[in-house]
Amino acid sequence: MSDSDPKPLKVCVVIPAYREHGRIGSVIRRVMDHVRDVVVVDDGSGDGTADEAEALGAVVLRHEVNRGK
Repeated sequence: MSDSDPKPLKVCVVIPAYREHGRIGSVIRRVMDHVRDVVVVDDGSGDGTADEAEALGAVVLRHEVNRGK
């Protein structure tokens, strides 16, 4: 990609998460220092991980049950 390319590069970071309430926020904040779009895939957490991520502006995809990798 050159500087004269009319389409700027768009980057999205996807973060898998399981039971990360209280920790996911700091990760999202650091990532958002570098990119605008953050997606958190909450893998069936029941601890508020998804709510914390959404409150910080991440898009959250939720699995109803833990599905692992």
